[in-house]
Amino acid sequence: LRNFLAIVSGNVQLLESGTVSQPERKKAFEATKTTLKDSVAIMDKLKDYVKLKSVEGISQSLDVNSLVTNAVSSLRYVFEGADSRAVKIDTHLGDCKRIKVDPTEVHGALVNILINAGYALKGEGDITISTSMEKDFVVTKISDTGPGIPEEIREKLCRPFTNTGGTGIGLFWSSFVVSRWGGTMGIEGAPGRGTTVLIRFPCER
Repeated sequence: LRNFLAIVSGNVQLLESGTVSQPERKKAFEATKTTLKDSVAIMDKLKDYVKLKSVEGISQSLDVNSLVTNAVSSLRYVFEGADSRAVKIDTHLGDCKRIKVDPTEVHGALVNILINAGYALKGEGDITISTSMEKDFVVTKISDTGPGIPEEIREKLCRPFTNTGGTGIGLFWSSFVVSRWGGTMGIEGAPGRGTTVLIRFPCER
């Protein structure tokens, strides 16, 4: 949830700065509203998950590139602020088939992964997001140029309360969301080589 609050805080700072155009202010305002709505939905689902209750998502036929674009848009001012450009986000979006997932859940999963990447960069570096096809799977690859994660920690990152600076819930939640919609999530990298998160969703049939 700290990740979602970071988005809200970044957008509020932008709105208070008075240094951006009216269209940019409108985008920041809409991103804030979406983030607040998604955070409430995620809290409800996480609460139900902790209670081991069945939580039914709402699946929709979606374009993964739109999901990525919306997640990046939500985070623009969290990483860049009104003036700084220390953290750069590049996207390389391929021609992908559609996937069938819950848009709110997957948006939240992508946001969590991206903010974790931003934290790893400590205010300076690059995040690269690409989408592509691998046979019957749509692959989203999120890489950062941060310090990397030792193998003994990396293997535990998708378990609850494995903490690398946050609450220990973000990557666990993201992995849970991906798996519940038939996908897989893996984490690669090593100290000094950055970190890459690979998400694979089956194509809609």
